Amino acid sequence: MTTFYIICAVFGSTIMVLQFVLQVFGIGDFDDHDPSMDVDYESSVDADGQEHGQSEFFKLLSLRTLISGTAFFGITGLLGESIALAPIFVFLLAAAVGLAAMVVVAWMMSVLIGLHSEGNIDVQGAMGRVGTVYLSIPGDKNGQGKVTVSIQERSLEFDAVTNDRELKTGESVLVIDVVDDHTLEVVSASAVED
Repeated sequence: MTTFYIICAVFGSTIMVLQFVLQVFGIGDFDDHDPSMDVDYESSVDADGQEHGQSEFFKLLSLRTLISGTAFFGITGLLGESIALAPIFVFLLAAAVGLAAMVVVAWMMSVLIGLHSEGNIDVQGAMGRVGTVYLSIPGDKNGQGKVTVSIQERSLEFDAVTNDRELKTGESVLVIDVVDDHTLEVVSASAVED
C-alpha cells in the first residue's frame, strides 16, 4: 500500500500546486467547463411539481475536490504507515481524511462563489432616485444619453431617455421609469421641484 499512498500523495499534491500556480497567473481554472456538456444536477422537479435542490454528493464532485481528497488520502496513508499503525486502520484514517478534505474544499469553494459578485443589481431600485446626466440626453425621446445613478450603494451608468427637453451633461435628473435593464426614463430634477 505504500506505493499506492505515494502515488496518490505525489499526484494529488502536484496537481494542487499546478492548479494554484496557474490560477495565480490567470492562465486557467481547472473547474471551468462547457455548461452545455453538463448533466443538470442543479434541481429536479417531481410529479407533484415540487423542486428538489442539488444533491450534496454532487457538490463534492469537482476536479478541485477530488484532487485535494486524493492528495490528503495519500499523505495521511504515508503518515499512518510511518508511525506503524495497522494497515486497515491506516486505510480507514486516510479515507476519512481524504473525504474530509473534499468536504472542506467544496465548502470553501461554495463560500468563494458566494462572494463572487455577478453584478446582480435590481434596476427597479433606480425608480425615484436622483442621478446626474453623464452624456446629454436628446429631448422628446429622440435618442439616448447616459446617466449615473446610485443604486445599492454603487454608482452605476445607464442609458437614458427623456420625454422632456434636452438634458445637458451635469444636470440632475429624476428617474421616473425603467424602460429595460439598461435604460431609464428620466426628467429634469429641477422641473420636478418647481
